[in-house]
Amino acid sequence: AKMKEEGYNISIDSQALEFLVQAGYKPEFGAREMRRIFQDKLESFLANKILDNSIKKGELFTVSLADVK
Repeated sequence: AKMKEEGYNISIDSQALEFLVQAGYKPEFGAREMRRIFQDKLESFLANKILDNSIKKGELFTVSLADVK
């Protein structure tokens, strides 16, 4: 939601989302592990892409499995 407020249009393909969910699903740790996976894999990737101008405000950027694996 924060990125959308900043003008970035991000989409995550189903394979990338499935990978993140599977990697983060650890019932014994609750949501904490899921949050960590999304921060480590997705947020870091997106931050780097914004910094190197690969993602531009107003343009659709789709995250693929290769991006988060």
